[in-house]
Amino acid sequence: MTRPNGERSAGYLKFEEVDPPRSSTVRDGLLDEDGSPNEGLPNTTMRVEFSSTSTGSRFVATSTFATLDDLEKLVGTDMIEGRHAAIGQLDATFDDPEATALDGPTTLEVALEG
Repeated sequence: MTRPNGERSAGYLKFEEVDPPRSSTVRDGLLDEDGSPNEGLPNTTMRVEFSSTSTGSRFVATSTFATLDDLEKLVGTDMIEGRHAAIGQLDATFDDPEATALDGPTTLEVALEG
C-alpha cells in the first residue's frame, strides 16, 4: 500500500474463518521491509460481511483490537487513511483486478452461491 504521505508499506491477511459468500474473518498485520511480520506493531482481527440490499450489496468490515493501546499505535501508522483508500478501490478491483495490481499479477476469485 502507498500511504497518503507517499511512503509504502505492506501487510498480510491470515484467513481464520471463511463463510462464502457471506463473511470472512482475518488476522490483519503489517510487514517489515524484508517481508516478515512486524513484531513491533500489533495486529487486528477483521471481520468482513457481505449482504444483499434492495439496491445492490452491502460490505461491512469490523476491526477488533486487543487493547486501546494497540488501536492507538495503529492509528499512528495512517491505518485509517489506508483503510479508506483500500475500500475506495474495491469497485475498481472487482471490475479489473489486473489494472489495480501494483507489484505483479493479482488473482481475484469471487464465488457466488445461487
